[in-house]
Amino acid sequence: MTMLSIDAIDTYYGQSQALKNVSLEVNDGEVVTILGRNGAGKTTTLKSVIGFNEPRRGSITFKGEDITHKEPYERIQAGLGYVPEDREVWGKLTVEENLKIPADRGGNRTIEDIYAVFPKLEKLASNNAENLSGGEQQMLAIGRGMLGGTELLLLDEASEGLAPKIVDDVRRALHELKDELTILMVEQNVKLALDLADRCYILVNGEIVYDGAATELENSPEIIEQHISVD
Repeated sequence: MTMLSIDAIDTYYGQSQALKNVSLEVNDGEVVTILGRNGAGKTTTLKSVIGFNEPRRGSITFKGEDITHKEPYERIQAGLGYVPEDREVWGKLTVEENLKIPADRGGNRTIEDIYAVFPKLEKLASNNAENLSGGEQQMLAIGRGMLGGTELLLLDEASEGLAPKIVDDVRRALHELKDELTILMVEQNVKLALDLADRCYILVNGEIVYDGAATELENSPEIIEQHISVD
């Protein structure tokens, strides 16, 4: 079943067009990744889905409902979760308080479920989020995004700026989540993305230039070199 459908959207920043006729789908239970170089339009795609950058043309459908012109809070209430690139945890609140706010909206997942995925967060439950390391904040941001009835998690650059050991922890956690959560992720780390994803899209200058299985892309180094690798 198709959970998210993006149909021919054009998204702008002022007069500058960031996305051109972008279409993609995410099916229930899939992990789909959007790859591309910096400035390709990857983050803009997620922001279009969550409602921070509404497209001027085209449509976005979530669970069969047109959400193109809905407010971000309405999309979150409908089951979208969002982990932004810069994490945006609430620094003056504790780890547990950061989790309690979305948990209070309901949904099947509990704070204890998040602690099971990220055991380190339970040990840091009473610490203010601003005192966490970058990796710990990323775990908290992902955990927070899973709560409140999230069915589709939009995940922007989960590995950015993290030490290799922390990236491995995040990879392990996301593998655990694959069985219970649909994920649309933007990722610069191609190895991580292909390890997690079922399908991949590649954006170049705001346009989709590739759509295929992760295994297919993994076996096509020439496509990665042409559209993703940075010299």
